[in-house]
Amino acid sequence: KLDFIEEKKYLGTIGAVKLLKTNKKYIYISNCDVYANVDYIDLLRHHSKNNNDITILTSMKDYQVPYGVFNINEKGYVKNIVEKPTNQFLVNTGIYIINTELKKIIPKNVEFTVNDLINKCISKGKKIGIVPIFSAQWTDIGEWDQYEEKYKISKINLWDY
Repeated sequence: KLDFIEEKKYLGTIGAVKLLKTNKKYIYISNCDVYANVDYIDLLRHHSKNNNDITILTSMKDYQVPYGVFNINEKGYVKNIVEKPTNQFLVNTGIYIINTELKKIIPKNVEFTVNDLINKCISKGKKIGIVPIFSAQWTDIGEWDQYEEKYKISKINLWDY
C-alpha cells in the first residue's frame, strides 16, 4: 500500500516527513534518484540492533582531481606536487532509516533538509549510525553521465526517430 503526501510548499528532503501519518516505529526514506542493491530487511535489523535514531546508507566514492596538486609547507613554499591525485570519501547514498519519534524535532511547514535533521540529532545527542556498501551497489540516477557509464547506454536523440 502506498500513500502519497502532497506538499503545499517545498519542505526540503525531510520536511515532508512531518506530514506522514504512521504508527510504525521506523520510516524508510530514499531520494527518488538513487538505486541501491541492498537487503532492506538487513538494513532495518542493523538499525534496530544498534539502537540507532538514524541509519544512513553510505558508500566510498573516488574523486580524481584533473590537475597536479601542490602541497606547501608552513612558510608557503612547495613541498611537492602530486599529479592528478584521487581522494576517497565516505558519501551519503540518500537512503535512510529514521525512528518515527524524530518527527517531533522536524519543524512544521518550513524547508528542512536531511543535513538539518542529522545536525539537529547530533546536537541532541541522538545516535546516528552508518552502513557502508560497495560503490557498485548503488547508482545516483540523477547524475546521467555516471548512469550512462555504469549501464553502458547513451542518450537517445529523439530527433533521429
